[in-house]
Amino acid sequence: MNKYTSKQMYMSEDTKRLQQVNGTLMFLYYFLFAIVAYQFIYRNKEQRQWKAYFMLFFFFLFPFVMYPIQQFIYYIFQSLFLGVSNKIYYTDE
Repeated sequence: MNKYTSKQMYMSEDTKRLQQVNGTLMFLYYFLFAIVAYQFIYRNKEQRQWKAYFMLFFFFLFPFVMYPIQQFIYYIFQSLFLGVSNKIYYTDE
């Protein structure tokens, strides 16, 4: 196996692992969100303000906003790691 196919294999494995972790965290997040929303719906409605509705809406959209940011940060770290590891392991000296 040459260095390019091994690099591609490791990157695809990392991507699969990252997607599995994100799927698990998304499930956990929306499970907790369902509990909070249930408590929110059955609470005393007279005490509720518009800020509470905004926060509930924000908590619902949070993963959709956070995912592109997380992907961007992951891409930066991955590029830095590959740049450093290529200089260490794949020099022809």
